[in-house]
Amino acid sequence: MLQGTHFGIMRPGALKTGAWAALLLLLCPINLALAGEDEARGEEPAETESADKESKAESKTETKTESKAESKAESKAEPLDLDGAIERAEKGKRRRRSVTTLAEGFHRDGLGAADAVKALEQAGYGHDKIGKALTIYGLTGATAAVTRLNEGGVEGATIAAVVRAGLGASPDDMGRAFATAGLQPDAIVEALKGANFESGEVATAMKAAELDPREIATALRGSGYSDGATARALKAAGISPAVITVGLQASGLEGDALIGALKKAKIFAGDIAKEFSGKGESYSRIAQALKSTGFGAPVVARALKYAGANPGQRMAALRELEVPPVKIVAILRKQKASDADIGKGLLAGKMKRQEVAKVLHESGSSWADVAAALAGAGVKKDLIAQDLKSSGASAEDTASAFSKSGMSGAEAAKVLKRAKYDSPAIARGLKSSGRSNAEVIAALKSVGAKPRDQVQSLKKLGMNNAEVARELKSSGYDESVIAKELRAAGLADDKLAAVLAKAGFEAPVIARAMRAAKVARPQIAAALKQAKVEPDGIGAALGSIGASAKEIAASMKELGYDRSYVARAVLAAGKKPPDVARALKSAGFGINDVALGLRLAKLDKATVGKALGGAGFSKKEIPAALGYAGFK
Repeated sequence: MLQGTHFGIMRPGALKTGAWAALLLLLCPINLALAGEDEARGEEPAETESADKESKAESKTETKTESKAESKAESKAEPLDLDGAIERAEKGKRRRRSVTTLAEGFHRDGLGAADAVKALEQAGYGHDKIGKALTIYGLTGATAAVTRLNEGGVEGATIAAVVRAGLGASPDDMGRAFATAGLQPDAIVEALKGANFESGEVATAMKAAELDPREIATALRGSGYSDGATARALKAAGISPAVITVGLQASGLEGDALIGALKKAKIFAGDIAKEFSGKGESYSRIAQALKSTGFGAPVVARALKYAGANPGQRMAALRELEVPPVKIVAILRKQKASDADIGKGLLAGKMKRQEVAKVLHESGSSWADVAAALAGAGVKKDLIAQDLKSSGASAEDTASAFSKSGMSGAEAAKVLKRAKYDSPAIARGLKSSGRSNAEVIAALKSVGAKPRDQVQSLKKLGMNNAEVARELKSSGYDESVIAKELRAAGLADDKLAAVLAKAGFEAPVIARAMRAAKVARPQIAAALKQAKVEPDGIGAALGSIGASAKEIAASMKELGYDRSYVARAVLAAGKKPPDVARALKSAGFGINDVALGLRLAKLDKATVGKALGGAGFSKKEIPAALGYAGFK
């Protein structure tokens, strides 16, 4: 597993024996190919063994061949030296002599392989031709050839060029050969680069030399390769994305420069995350590593998704990086994660439901989407309503959220009630979600809202008193309840009758309602007049609440009605003509006015005469009163 939470490592030059062990523990689990899996198991790598056998074989061949040359040279007074060889090579070049001929002569005359190469190069022979001379000296393997030439002081670039051209050595061969010869990483890079090896071949050779990728990256950059070229070279050498990142960091790259180099090599955060995930590393540790490399939270989230992390796992990893929840939600939403998945992730991260609701809303989710997310995460509806309310959602928001989920008005009202919304808030919520007034009232009834709550709720929906009365009437409330609650809500008595009339109530019903509301008779009469009820209607209404003929007459006169209207009102209350006459007399009307009022109320002469008599008027005055009233 990752040792620590980031790619921070020591520079190769600073590594000590103890530190190497720690670094190997860091890299081996993710197959960084530092020392090879065989070496990790304590076994000799097969290709190293082959190289050693090759080296031994070449050494034997070369020793045998040179022993013959030395025996021949002993018969000569002086062996051929480098200067003499250069002179001979230059002459041979002018005479177009082959390298093979010159090399055979050099070898015969006791000149070493290294000086032979130097002389031939000085004379202007190409590296491909000089390479043929190596076989004359019995150097048929890259390891032996590089070792011999290096010991003889041949420049690294020349060695690389000659061995590659003459022996067809691969980058792997060259890397192992230079390592065996004891060249340092920087020297190997310079040698291969000077021999026109491509950067990827250079990295491949160094990898074959079993050099740490940190050393490879440091050496490549130190020799002048750009950051991007270094990353591409490491990739071409078959080094994994995570290890390349480690190597580049060790070489001194960090932040934007590091990420830029990786990008030029087409190595992305997702590649690194997938590699670690494939080795069983936790998404949390992967996220920490990516962050320390310099990747931002959105990139880390995308990388984790590419590596197979579900929304909840991504969210948990980002939370451990201390990314604000609102930002996490925004990131995951851009990655097409559903609100339900996001909600589950937040809850799984031990976040309180109210906080989840608030975070989702602050990140752009509607309250309806928040409710859907919580429901998708398995939260019960009652708790969702409470969470929305505590997170700042209005009743309208909450009711609308539940309505969109197909919840009935009554059910929504129950949920809102349990969430401690009051009746006016519930009414607003239900109305805003498209419920009719009747549905709102029925829903409020279903949760036990009292008439007074209903009145207050409807008024807060913007209804006027008449509309409230009409809606309550339509919902089955009787007139007395409506009148009582409207008065309690502040409606003046003189306005009450008009409101009830607009709601469609008849005058007698209005009077009974006002009487039940303990409004006095005179005020009832006045309210009915203000409601533009006809005098007959006022009389009938007063009669319906038990007013006597005298009380009706008195009220009508107080309202300013004349004798005829007073008479008609008392008659409309169902009173008999004598009682009407007595009532008018009691109200202060004289016999003539009584007689005229009764006549205008369309009573005949005989009935009026009897009524006057029954009212206690003098029999002597009645004929004149009847004449005054227009009876003949």
